[in-house]
Formats: sequence, structure tokens, C-alpha cells
Amino acid sequence: NISTSKSDIVKVFDNALPYEMLYHLQNTLQTNSDFWTEHDYDEMNTNSSQLVGYFSYIYPIKSRNALCSIEQIIDFVYHITCQHFPEVVEAQYAEWWSHNRVHSSGHQLHFDSDETAIESGYKPSHPIVSVVIYLSEFGGPTLVTDQTLQGRLAEKGWLSFPKENRMTIFNANYLHGVIPGVGVTSSSTNRRLSFMVGFWKDIKAKNRGIDCPGPAQPFPSTYNTEYQWHKHMNLLNVPYSSVRNDFIEIDPIVVPKVWEALTDKENHTTSNLNISYDKCFQGF
Repeated sequence: NISTSKSDIVKVFDNALPYEMLYHLQNTLQTNSDFWTEHDYDEMNTNSSQLVGYFSYIYPIKSRNALCSIEQIIDFVYHITCQHFPEVVEAQYAEWWSHNRVHSSGHQLHFDSDETAIESGYKPSHPIVSVVIYLSEFGGPTLVTDQTLQGRLAEKGWLSFPKENRMTIFNANYLHGVIPGVGVTSSSTNRRLSFMVGFWKDIKAKNRGIDCPGPAQPFPSTYNTEYQWHKHMNLLNVPYSSVRNDFIEIDPIVVPKVWEALTDKENHTTSNLNISYDKCFQGF
């Protein structure tokens, strides 16, 4: 029996982007695009760069205007997100990244975090919210739980299944991941293609140098790079409004039980464990 429920933690919307924006993302991030090859993205195993691991780009949304199509789309997503999570108005930065997963690939439960800060020895910090936009209908659902980093184990979760132009917004203080897709697809080339944005009050980004990917890097300068992928992301000449008539909110599917309690030989249960962040929650 599948049940759905509204939640203050996660919200799901269909027909999220105007067609021109959706088509542009699908085209520039398609499986064989320069974006993946130039980042040496490993779609079969780690779903990250084989050179540096996780990589993303940063857009200071309050200090300058959009320089590329991706940042234009982020501006649109920002206005939509503020309507449903008003605290996002405090965001100063938008971190964006993308994934190109095979249908059966998942992503273990984790917290979206400031990777540069963690590398420097700081405690984990999280965006205000994270946004997932599905560009295809393949792969498994995003699972968002009600478990925080220092809190009890999750008692409840919500699933958002991939559907073209579906947007999932959730409070980024909560544990989440991707459930592997089940069954087979019509073609081995089908991918779970998604575009993500995290809205931050502050993030400790560190420029790693020209053409050197990593967490929260600046968008490549047209005149100071050997990359080609960013050249497909010129500003769009498309007027848009965050007021939409075809924007549809749907209820995510409820997961009434996230964890399964186990009993050891002494009949001690594991249901009250507080699991270590660095041992279980990160990685690909």
C-alpha cells in the first residue's frame, strides 16, 4: 500500500522548469557531452570525477548577475524555492552539480556538506536547502529522511521518483540518498540524469586553479581555460517568470520505516545508535 503525504522537510513539483530551460539542461548535460568527458566522470562506478572525486561549481547569487545559462536557471529555481522555503532568501551562494547514473546505480545515505571546510578540519555544515531536478525518468527515487546529523535515527522518509522536469526541494539538514533503480530499461544507454543546486548562507570555497575541478569551483572564464563544456552554456535569450500556471505540487511517497533494528547475541538492539558522520554518511 503506497501512501503520500505533504511534508515541511521535502516538497515535490512537476512541470518545474520552462521548456526552454529543461531542453537546454538536457542538451548540455546529455550523456555524451563535453561536461562529462572533460571532468573524467565515472558513470559506471563512483559517479564522480576519476581525477578529483566530487566536483561542483559556485554562483554568488547576491553579488553578481548570471554569467551563463546554468546561473540563469539557478535564478529561476531560487525564486521558486523561496516561495516554499522562505529561509532561502538568506542564501548568498548557489552550489550546483550534476549526476549521470546508470539505472541501477544509487547513492548511499549522506548529508550535503561543505567539502572544502571538512578538508580544512571544520565540522560539517549544510546548505539551507538542496534541490534535485530530474532530466530523465530512469533510475531510482531520491529518499529524504527526518534524521539530522546529531539527532536520533530516522523514523520516517519520503520518496521522489525520477520524472522528466520534476523538482524535489528539501531541507538540507536531513539525511538523504538515492535508491538504485529496479528492473531493466529499454536501452543500456538510458541514464538517471539530474541537476542539483544547494543554496548556502556561506560556503568555504577555495579556487583550485585553472581547469582543476573540485568542490564549489568558480565557473570557467571563457578566456582562461581549455574546457569546452562551458561554451555550450551561453546566456539564454528567454524571458521567464517564476509565476507559472502549469506548476504542479505533488505529495511524495511516505516511507514509514527507514531503519531496521537488529539484535545482537546479548539481545541488545541497534535502534538507538548515533552513527558517525565520517564512517557511514559520505562517499559515492
